[in-house]
Amino acid sequence: MEDETLYDKDKFDAVLRRMVNMKPMTVKELSAKLKVEKAAKATKEAEALRAKIAERRVQKMDK
Repeated sequence: MEDETLYDKDKFDAVLRRMVNMKPMTVKELSAKLKVEKAAKATKEAEALRAKIAERRVQKMDK
């Protein structure tokens, strides 16, 4: 139980530190940032999917 409290406290401290370091953003900046992050995530997921499909093809060829 005490370990969870320590973890939560560390997590809370980390969040507070991040909030202090963040600069205020306009809606436009935030929107652009989110678009970039979303595109990067989609690209990463697409690459993972391609790798999985290629792996299945290789397994089918081996049979």
